[in-house]
Amino acid sequence: MTEDHGVRGSTPRIPTFIKNIYKIKTTNFIMIKKKGVKELPNTKEGLGISGFVLGILSLVFAGSIFIGTPLAVTGFILCRIQQKKSPMKLAKIGTILSIIGLILGIIIFITLIILSPLIQNQLQNIPLA
Repeated sequence: MTEDHGVRGSTPRIPTFIKNIYKIKTTNFIMIKKKGVKELPNTKEGLGISGFVLGILSLVFAGSIFIGTPLAVTGFILCRIQQKKSPMKLAKIGTILSIIGLILGIIIFITLIILSPLIQNQLQNIPLA
């Protein structure tokens, strides 16, 4: 085999260090497979866990209508999708927490709307000094 790299049809010669790197990589892969290293199982519980966490956060931020309500709605949707794919306990609990967070957020918001004029009147009647 000649080393005519400029001639059409000739194949370029692969340097030996590249061949050695390829051999090392494939050898390591084969060794890992022989040692019995297994891949992590492909779990499909991510949506349920995410919905559960968002349900908890919706309870924590229930006083803020702009944070708690979107968290509750998103958590509810994720948990419902998880329940349709493969039912799990965390998704059911996350659904319940999201509903409670949404209801609590709405109650707090309505209470603040009703009480804010009363509080404002009381604050205006306080003598300053």
